[in-house]
Amino acid sequence: MRQKRSIYKISIAVLLLFFILYLNPFNFVKKSNIVINGVIQDLYRLLKHNEPMSEWLKNSYNACSGNFVGYGNEFALLKDVILDPKMPDTFYLKCDGEKMPDYRFEEGKEGTHLNKWINDIQKLETSEFVNVETDNKFTIVIKRYEYANMYHTMTDWYNAFLMITFFNQTGRFTRIILMNEQTRGALDETWEILFDELLSMKKLSKPVQFSKLVWNILGYESPLNFHGLASLPYIEEFHKFFLRRFGIKDTKPLQCKKLLILFIWRRNYRKIKNEEELVLALRKFYLDHDVQGIQLDAIPMKEQLQWITKTDVLIGMHGAGLSHILFLPQHAAVLELFPLYWTKYTHRHFSAMSSWRGLKYASWQNLNPGNEYPDYSSYIPPSILTTEVNMLVNEMCPS
Repeated sequence: MRQKRSIYKISIAVLLLFFILYLNPFNFVKKSNIVINGVIQDLYRLLKHNEPMSEWLKNSYNACSGNFVGYGNEFALLKDVILDPKMPDTFYLKCDGEKMPDYRFEEGKEGTHLNKWINDIQKLETSEFVNVETDNKFTIVIKRYEYANMYHTMTDWYNAFLMITFFNQTGRFTRIILMNEQTRGALDETWEILFDELLSMKKLSKPVQFSKLVWNILGYESPLNFHGLASLPYIEEFHKFFLRRFGIKDTKPLQCKKLLILFIWRRNYRKIKNEEELVLALRKFYLDHDVQGIQLDAIPMKEQLQWITKTDVLIGMHGAGLSHILFLPQHAAVLELFPLYWTKYTHRHFSAMSSWRGLKYASWQNLNPGNEYPDYSSYIPPSILTTEVNMLVNEMCPS
């Protein structure tokens, strides 16, 4: 059934593409560049992100005798580049006798700071910096958006992992430099565990020359954020990398006689009104299984991962905490809940993650206005929840 739905969606997309081109063929090509708008742009970017490694290598751009290399209009490698804390958005690059890089990055739907950065590259004059310290550690420069949000931070972590994979590096010997000033958040410690060193530009006390410095892919342009992809590159490698950096082994076998069913609670909006009632309903229905509920963002990341790697069925309202789907055991199942005002058909973040990992997945959306409350909580009928969970359990453990 899932395969048929995918074929159906692809067929509709192809028909839309043909229809648009047939109506307006002369606007499709302009100055040897494809003009991509609306549906066409989405289709193009979807194809582009399906196999990114080969696309990046194939579509590389070289300037300044190899000191600047752009890949796929998504990210770039800068060699022997100098950062000066007094000029935090300026990159000083050796470009003797050559033009400065003439390159543009993919703007996407949200725009990108990378085009500003490339405009701010300055040609390095030999007399400009004297006795500058050279740093040989592989360094990734990141400008974060929505840095306190688990999902959007996950796109940055995943993108950084793609960079160390692409350039044949390891997290253990990789430095992250955060370009924008933000107060320390709950997720900063995870950055420090995943990578060897976490710095902000304000911590640089003097100019430093970096032998290899990468401008990371914009978080919004992460393959992780393209929910129509048939597969996600290196998803299981990222899963293992993340858990290994926390010293957690992902070895839980499926034990159908003793499942762990875990609710994850939210405390701001899109909350569940009747949390305790739902836990008690499932405990009554599954006398031999372990049913628990927890607010994951109230505990350290390592404890979060310890819970998730032992979970067989994960249940939660649509929200950033469901990004933990990436770290569930491969036999696990997910039930995603939606309030009336948040349609499940356009918010596919976690159905995509489940599909990419080969997990069982189901969703349920409240359609009864009487189940919604002014504090943005939703009442979930226990009988409906029990039915949805039981279908997932039966799929996981057929009798």
